Amino acid sequence: MGSHLLAAIDFGPYVAWWKAIPFLFLFFFWARILTWIDKDTKKVNLARQGINAGTVVMFLLGIGAFFFLQGFGLALGVFVALMAVSFGGYIGYRSSQVGLGDLKDSLADDFGSMLRFGKPKDEKSELATGDFIFSPKSGQNIRNPDAEDPNYQGYIALCQLLMDPMVKGAQTIEMGPSGESTISRYLVDGVPYDGIKLEKPQAAEAVLLVKRLANLDVDEKRKPQVGKFKMGFAGEKHEIQVKVQGSSAGESMRMEFDVPQRYQMKSHELGFTADQLQYFQDTLDEPGIVLLAMPKGTGLTTLEYAMLRNHDAFTSHILTIERDPPIELEGITQNKLGAGASPAEEAKTVSWVTSQEPSVLMVSSVETSEAANDLIKYAANGRRAYVGLKAGDVFEALEQWRKLVGDTNRAMSQVSFVVAGRVFRRLCDATKIAYSPDEKLLRQLGMHPGRVTELYKPNFGPLRDARGNEVPDTYCFGLGYKGRFGVYELFVIDDEIRAALNQGLTGQQMRTLFRKQKRKYIQELALARLEGGDTDVKEFLRVLKPSGSDDAKKPPTRM
Repeated sequence: MGSHLLAAIDFGPYVAWWKAIPFLFLFFFWARILTWIDKDTKKVNLARQGINAGTVVMFLLGIGAFFFLQGFGLALGVFVALMAVSFGGYIGYRSSQVGLGDLKDSLADDFGSMLRFGKPKDEKSELATGDFIFSPKSGQNIRNPDAEDPNYQGYIALCQLLMDPMVKGAQTIEMGPSGESTISRYLVDGVPYDGIKLEKPQAAEAVLLVKRLANLDVDEKRKPQVGKFKMGFAGEKHEIQVKVQGSSAGESMRMEFDVPQRYQMKSHELGFTADQLQYFQDTLDEPGIVLLAMPKGTGLTTLEYAMLRNHDAFTSHILTIERDPPIELEGITQNKLGAGASPAEEAKTVSWVTSQEPSVLMVSSVETSEAANDLIKYAANGRRAYVGLKAGDVFEALEQWRKLVGDTNRAMSQVSFVVAGRVFRRLCDATKIAYSPDEKLLRQLGMHPGRVTELYKPNFGPLRDARGNEVPDTYCFGLGYKGRFGVYELFVIDDEIRAALNQGLTGQQMRTLFRKQKRKYIQELALARLEGGDTDVKEFLRVLKPSGSDDAKKPPTRM
């Protein structure tokens, strides 16, 4: 009888093979999310076991809902909703505990890997962590050569030189002779750290290998030589620009990593406030001179290029005048001045370029009155010019420009606005520590003790998980910082400001007019970022020390 009942059941309307496809895709995608969450909790030292238990329970509820709810569309919708709630809940919790700043650059890569249900076919998969592959401009890649290989000693020495800086995200490494050995230093986020020491024979082998990689003259040991080569490390590719030169003490070498990437940022990525960005957009087509100011070596070129990118290079005629530009700008004609160009050469170049009547012009720096006055004539014809100055704030920049032109009325006649900025290292979101600041310190900084009850500082001690076990710092590797951000003053030079300047107003009167525009000083903007936990007191003081201070150049000490 039972067999007759089963035979009478029509299975066709209830089973459709195609319905398994979206479910299986989402099933495996959610499983990949669980894997990512597990790895991420370990990376940022969250409660791994508890979070994993919660996300797995949600996963099982989603599967149960799919199989027990009636209606395919409803079941699939609930499954997707639970997956979104699970992931969104974790992201929300992570944000409240350690922030999301570190995910900005890595999340796209992480999710790209989620969608690859197998080994990537990209050659990056061949690069193991801690394993270097050097790619010369011509010839075979060099990777783990044996002891009989002529590159063996150089490979070992170069790997030793590069290992720690590369792990920590260095932008530059310098190596040079010092007594009986060779010392090295590297820059991470603009701050120098001591590297390893090499014996002179080891250093010589490293330099020799670099020369081979960059296709330089291996026999030339005195004259400066520059070149490039590529390198793979820990699954990533890097381009290295190298300069080698010698002296009676021995050869020195400077390597810079991924230089083009440093200058690809747009205005909204630099740290400008929303109202500053809106002002730039609203005045984009207005003529005039825009003064861009930062202290020497702190990101002026990045700021200049970012402002240029506000304009469409393919619909606007954009030219630049630069001293040794670090990269080539797509769609923009760059006129190069040598680092040692004379005042006469600068004036001649500015005169010739402005005669071409570009719609937008950027001059990386101006050192002669003749060039400055040519730029004023150019802007007076209804065009936009960006001019770089090495200055610490908008007031110093205006004074520099006034002295350069030589006449206040003429100097200010075409200036539209001034932007001045500073760059701060960002605290590592995964490792920073909250603390209760001293009231005296808060008052010295200009912060209200009753309002500011918590600040953050780097964690230079060992990291520990929820059970108190020591875990390795695989995010900032003990530096306490990861990445940088900028803060910027904006001062609009309108008719009221011009008239006041022509009347010889004092510095305090200038600041009163600045306040009248409801502008904020760099220090105030930086304090807001300090209060928000983006940086710490030591970094705030390091950056805002007067330029030229020796203390400002020292690497940070552990707290």
